[in-house]
Amino acid sequence: MVKATTRRKTRTNTRPTDVLKRDILAAALTVFARDGYDGASLMDIAAAADTGHPLLLYHFGSKEALWRQVMAHIFEELKANYSAVVDLSRDLGGVDGLKMFIRAFVQFSAKHPERVTLVLAEMRADSERLEWLTTEYMFTLHAQLNALFDRVEAEGRLKPIPRPNLVHILIGSVSTLFMAEPLVRRIYGLEAHSPETVSAHADWIIEMLTSGLITSEPQKA
Repeated sequence: MVKATTRRKTRTNTRPTDVLKRDILAAALTVFARDGYDGASLMDIAAAADTGHPLLLYHFGSKEALWRQVMAHIFEELKANYSAVVDLSRDLGGVDGLKMFIRAFVQFSAKHPERVTLVLAEMRADSERLEWLTTEYMFTLHAQLNALFDRVEAEGRLKPIPRPNLVHILIGSVSTLFMAEPLVRRIYGLEAHSPETVSAHADWIIEMLTSGLITSEPQKA
């Protein structure tokens, strides 16, 4: 027992600050996604990061400040992925650009299901945290997604589906397979995060959504 305690202290004290902060953020993301904001404790996060509670407070100040740092990390990566898709699809038509975005979103959701779980959990709570999240990130994220739909609509290829329905049909269909991976494995014997499953899920999302959302011929104005 003494040796285990000594090893933990040695690792905690010898980690560079940037590595320690990265480890705390990773632990916080896992604990927030698992327990929710209200159920998560800084003690649990510190233990998961293999550090002490005082050191966590020293670097992040409070539970809410740590949560904001976690959310910022998630959305900055989402923004980077979206920018990459925009650059790669710049010379494509609207439908092909939308397909590229769907595939990238499927891959992100499969790689980081806990991040999607955390964001969706906050979307259900009418809280000050959601107000902050909406102001800082959600307006921009939805505007970017709607810009993709605008391109398809400008080409006369998008059915007249209300945007709130359209956006959440896409988000829900992409993310639930990976969020429910234990259930999917028990019922269907499917490893949801395997490369083959992720690729097939993207193919089927694109097939089903574009068949339901996209017209076969441009619609007349």
